[in-house]
Amino acid sequence: MTLCLPGQAPWGIPESGADGKRYRREPAYKAAKQRLITALLDASELAIGPFRDHIVHLEAATPLTNERYTMSTGGTPYGMAKWGTAGQWPDTATSVLGLNIVGPNTRYGSGIAGVALSGITAAGQCIGRPRLREVYAVGQVADPANLPPRPDGWDPLLISRGTARRHARGLARLGR
Repeated sequence: MTLCLPGQAPWGIPESGADGKRYRREPAYKAAKQRLITALLDASELAIGPFRDHIVHLEAATPLTNERYTMSTGGTPYGMAKWGTAGQWPDTATSVLGLNIVGPNTRYGSGIAGVALSGITAAGQCIGRPRLREVYAVGQVADPANLPPRPDGWDPLLISRGTARRHARGLARLGR
């Protein structure tokens, strides 16, 4: 994750991704996104050494992606701009029985880790068990023996798309 210039202009897009304009296949956007990917990989390899030849699957999201899918202002992954100070953000449980919220606007914080923590916490609240405590204490909370068999060539990325998008053109596949 890295900082990006604000707005759509750095991505070659005149309108906001949240406005519904299609931009993913625009040459200027694709070129800007590729420059970002290359810069992130270059910086990562400086820190941990060469690894590009070992990448099986790579996806990158831009601020436009985040704005489009989460309606976040300017594509920021850090939650709401104004919601009080730390400790004042809401928990995942709400005053509406059975309604829980998950995301970067909860007290668990922003970014991938904060959203994951809010999801684990909300799941625990829904089932009445402290799932977060269990995850930290045990590490693995599910029994792999309960998973269905996985045939040769099983691709979790492909399966996670659901049947409607499973065979769409241009989608990444693991193991290729």
